Amino acid sequence: MRIICDLDGTLLDSKEQLFYAHQEACAECGWIIAPNYIDDYWAHRREGKTPYSHLAGLLQRSLTRKERQIYLKEYTRLVESPEALRRMDIFPETRSFLFQTEGVFLATFRADRESLKAELQRFNIDHFVTGIVACGGGRWRNRAKRKAKSIPKRWLDTDDEIWFIGDDYTDVEAAKILDVKSCAVCSGIRSRELLETFKPDRIIEHVGEFHQ
Repeated sequence: MRIICDLDGTLLDSKEQLFYAHQEACAECGWIIAPNYIDDYWAHRREGKTPYSHLAGLLQRSLTRKERQIYLKEYTRLVESPEALRRMDIFPETRSFLFQTEGVFLATFRADRESLKAELQRFNIDHFVTGIVACGGGRWRNRAKRKAKSIPKRWLDTDDEIWFIGDDYTDVEAAKILDVKSCAVCSGIRSRELLETFKPDRIIEHVGEFHQ
């Protein structure tokens, strides 16, 4: 079996990291988001809604195009900053999953490969990783196609069954484009109810259930 795996929300807990980037990007726009809004924000994102609609609810008005552009620019700058990445943690089930897996190929929307490698080393899981694709840094549109297109052909050149594991519906869609099996995990940014609508081959609570 060959496994292609997402990172943030799948192997690493990115809840605090993403909220920090959201909170700081809002501050750059002049909006103060209190720390106790983290659960409200996370619930909003897990339903598949955008940060813009969350802000529109708090501000009680729609964001202008310029405000969206400023927010997105700041969020993109902040989400992989050292301050944001320090807030990441490893899921308790990740190491047991990796110990049972003969190497994983990482496909992530991170833009900075060096900071990604540093994160893997910080959690002492870099030796489980066989290959890395970091396809972030572009627009948020067509993310599934972009992720699928970034997968090297050599990763798919095998007679073994291939699984694509991730916490977002874009991972499920990327798996379908690549014609490989998809496994959605509910530990990240999307809820089980939302992920089910994209019809993955499997859906599990966390990666620790994959080999069960």
